[in-house]
Amino acid sequence: MEVDGRLLRENAVAFLPKGRAYSARVATPEGSRVLRIALPGGRPEAPAYDGRVWTGRLTEAGVPDVGAE
Repeated sequence: MEVDGRLLRENAVAFLPKGRAYSARVATPEGSRVLRIALPGGRPEAPAYDGRVWTGRLTEAGVPDVGAE
């Protein structure tokens, strides 16, 4: 997986402070797995994280190709 242009390999960690915008993409055809840990004290109005498994095609940029059938 790549986060803000930094390639994260197996067992790598990326710390993203609350409220910071970031970009992420799958960097290999094999895909990736992400474990998200949120510490207590978040904003009550913040939406819940919507984690999903994508098994479809990826675009050249490494993001899910939601237009593919």
